[in-house]
Amino acid sequence: MSRPLTQIELNHEENRQNLWVKVWLTIAGDDTCGDIDIPTKWADQALKDYDERFPKPEVYEETQCGFIKKEDK
Repeated sequence: MSRPLTQIELNHEENRQNLWVKVWLTIAGDDTCGDIDIPTKWADQALKDYDERFPKPEVYEETQCGFIKKEDK
């Protein structure tokens, strides 16, 4: 079981989802879009580019010995 996401991580995931939906709707709504696969390809590529530019944030927690990176379990 993985740990709960922090607010920073939740915001990052929401941004990713919103980006994908907005790109998909924009391309699908274009009059020249003749194939349903095209919006999905564009949205997937936009998400890939987003992830390269804005990697998932690293989250740290304070312990008695200092800060340690929170890991998914």
